[in-house]
Amino acid sequence: MRFSHILPEFLYKDLYDEKHRCIGLKAEPNPGANEDLLQKGIREYLLCPKCEQHLSKYERYAADVLRDLPDMTKESPGTVVRVTDLDYSRLKLFRLSLLWRAGVSNQASFQGIYLGPHEPKLRQMVHDSNPGEPLDYGCVFIRPRGPAALKHFIKPPTHLRFLGHHGYQMILSGMIWTYVVSSHSGRIHEKGSFLTKSGVLPIHIGIQTGNEFIAGLGRVLRSEGILDD
Repeated sequence: MRFSHILPEFLYKDLYDEKHRCIGLKAEPNPGANEDLLQKGIREYLLCPKCEQHLSKYERYAADVLRDLPDMTKESPGTVVRVTDLDYSRLKLFRLSLLWRAGVSNQASFQGIYLGPHEPKLRQMVHDSNPGEPLDYGCVFIRPRGPAALKHFIKPPTHLRFLGHHGYQMILSGMIWTYVVSSHSGRIHEKGSFLTKSGVLPIHIGIQTGNEFIAGLGRVLRSEGILDD
């Protein structure tokens, strides 16, 4: 087994300081001992060399896509920006691989996710390079309005209810990633929010700014004892 990244290293690029460090918060109510300086993203012994090589082609493609997204700082709340000419299979498999890795990780940061019977299905889809249908473990991108404040912030997955289904929400690459994890996702009526087979990626512009979102999250973390006042 390799000492594998749960989230690929390129997702941490905007978090590092001049010494290639970022601050990681431990998800436990232990004030005074809940910060670590990280010089690499969170890793554990997870993947074999062949699997790492298999996933690397999706990671390279996704890194290029996320790096080249258009400037959305002036888009109005409620706008949907549609990025076109993407490779559905590679981008979808990248997003599936993140969900699966987070779900099988033993790291404390990822204990908010439980895939249950969906874990072997996701593993098989990624192994077989099968992206499935757009609503199969689909992911909605939401970008807070205004400046890209969330670009310097990563939040591991937390559970939520989404359109009447179970889901998980992460913050990566300056956006809120909301996955639908459901055995009946085909019943979702709002299908226009998901990556299409024709390679169109919708990105929703949110009502809150990134700073407002972070402030709200900070209040939640303080109430849980994870952050000091």
